[in-house]
Amino acid sequence: MSDLLHEDEAFTDETAMGLQLCAQQLARVVYALKCLGNADAATPMGAMEAFGVVMQEGMASIASAINDLAEAIRDHD
Repeated sequence: MSDLLHEDEAFTDETAMGLQLCAQQLARVVYALKCLGNADAATPMGAMEAFGVVMQEGMASIASAINDLAEAIRDHD
């Protein structure tokens, strides 16, 4: 690997420390993205899954209202 680098681009302890700090910060970003949309809740359910649950509940409510309306129309006839 050293022949791929110029002598002035040697891999140093400072470089290694910088890469480690970058990796740690990236891990924090990943964790924050995982919890996106759930306030500060550290749950395994991410934002898209939480959105899907809300959508499913909302659609069930709409379907129930449509069924009630259809039943009322049938009962009226």
